[in-house]
Amino acid sequence: MFNAAGVSCKVTDNLARAHWEKLVWNVPFNGLGVAGVAGYEAVTGAKCEVRSAGEVLTTDILLDQSRWENLVRELMHEVIAAARAFGLDVSEEIAEKQISRTRSMGAYKASTLVDFERGQPLELEALFIEPQRQAKQAGVPTPRLDALCDVLTKLDRRA
Repeated sequence: MFNAAGVSCKVTDNLARAHWEKLVWNVPFNGLGVAGVAGYEAVTGAKCEVRSAGEVLTTDILLDQSRWENLVRELMHEVIAAARAFGLDVSEEIAEKQISRTRSMGAYKASTLVDFERGQPLELEALFIEPQRQAKQAGVPTPRLDALCDVLTKLDRRA
């Protein structure tokens, strides 16, 4: 119906798979973009101290600095592992495809980053906490997502 009305859209045969594929991008870029204000050490499991609300990380910064890019990949692979634990056919290749696509976007600010800069509540439950909960339910270890959720929760309370 959307295509017939002139609204371009893609149709999926598996909504759950499409949801997790979207999380492969959303978790690292929305999450790390905001968590960058707490610093790399906080996101890798050390203590969370907010240095400045002005040091958010756009997608270009996350992909230009190797340590952040590695975190992006690690988070993507945790999300993929969780999806696969639920029997969803989410390819490992999606991570590199998403990274390649994102490089062409330039200094993009993900929606969670924009919300944070505006002092609005973050979409923690849907984008981070629920995928974390589901991964744990499936027995998938998510150390990077765990640390990210911790940092984002602290930053959201502070905001």
